Amino acid sequence: MNDTDAKQAQIKDEAAAWVVKLNAGPLSGDDAYAFEHWLHASDHHRREFNAHARVWLHAGAVTERTGDTEPFTLGGVVTAWAKIHPGRAWGGLAAACLIVLAFGFLVDLRLQPQTERLAVHTEIGQSKQVTLADGSTVQLNTNSGITTDYSRTERAIKLQKGEAHFVVAKDRSRPFRVYTGNHMIEAIGTAFRVFVGEATEVTVTEGQVRLAVLEAQTDPHVIPVPKTDAIVQAGRNAVFDADRILVEAIEKAEIDKRLSWQTGGLIFSGEPLESVVQEFARYSDRRIMLSNDIRELKVLGWFPVGDTPQFIRALEDYVDIAARTEADGSIYLYRKSPPG
Repeated sequence: MNDTDAKQAQIKDEAAAWVVKLNAGPLSGDDAYAFEHWLHASDHHRREFNAHARVWLHAGAVTERTGDTEPFTLGGVVTAWAKIHPGRAWGGLAAACLIVLAFGFLVDLRLQPQTERLAVHTEIGQSKQVTLADGSTVQLNTNSGITTDYSRTERAIKLQKGEAHFVVAKDRSRPFRVYTGNHMIEAIGTAFRVFVGEATEVTVTEGQVRLAVLEAQTDPHVIPVPKTDAIVQAGRNAVFDADRILVEAIEKAEIDKRLSWQTGGLIFSGEPLESVVQEFARYSDRRIMLSNDIRELKVLGWFPVGDTPQFIRALEDYVDIAARTEADGSIYLYRKSPPG
């Protein structure tokens, strides 16, 4: 047997072993990650896995009954293996089967939903869009971070910091949930924005979401119990305030403003200069300071995300403001002429 044949035989053995393991019960997080990695390593892996799964499903041990399937037995596993590899020893498969036998008979094959574990973050001034294993998309704003943990029963996202907009693919068997501390946002066929600042803020842009404040839980294997929950529709904004959820209607123009970073700009429509500078500072590591007499000046306009020089020039051109660069590189803004 040459190296190519040996490699193909190894992949066949690995595919058969994964079919057995998937039938033994839910995969652990590490095994689920390893399976996804193995399955997507090459087209050859996927073809072999599909071939073994199909033969397994049609092996002699399978009988139909009113929409259900009889449990698989070890004999069925061997039959399936023999149909693919007549005359071949099945030692590799037997080793996998012996592990499964410790748990009794094999259950019927349920191909695992796609699992995924990843961590994504953005730097200051950076945004990033990520497509997840189920087809959902996440767009991260500046200085933000998420971790994902897709399992058989849940699509869990932890928004560790910053801001993200989620467009969720439908999957009725696995809820899509975003966690921020003891707060949970569960999608109900929807798109929504989550911002983690002094409080967690949720803006629903499509569909609806379920929000919940969860009881503190020290055992990670116990599902937390909601203390408070609410259903929030599109066109509404919600803020988690301690154990309360405060919900209010929000205009489309305001939603567009809050999501303007997705197109590379920030929109302001009369906010005080102090809050404008605070928002702009999220996208730049350049410190901007204000004299007290200009903090309440109103600002209108569109500004490119993270472009500090252009932001300062626009203020100098259209507002009665001058800028001075300090020795430490920070920028000090002050009024050009005294109010008259």
